[in-house]
Amino acid sequence: MAEEDEVEVAAPAEVEEEVTDLPGAVKGVLKRALVVDGVIRGLHEVAKHIDASKAQVVFLAESCNEPAYKKLVQGLCLEKNVPLID
Repeated sequence: MAEEDEVEVAAPAEVEEEVTDLPGAVKGVLKRALVVDGVIRGLHEVAKHIDASKAQVVFLAESCNEPAYKKLVQGLCLEKNVPLID
């Protein structure tokens, strides 16, 4: 009897935006990766992952105004051969 009372509810289908440019595509990929904990943020965490050779690619935020931070991340990426996107 309990089986008859149960009603399956389908999850709403996720509507994907049409991507027409590279920055839009990157933004979408980062948004989906953030949902599944695939993105590391913050200088300390990023530096640890780059140094441990766990980073696959590094995106440097435009809002980063501190030249020392930029230089550190750029140097680590160069040393470990990790692609850096400014």
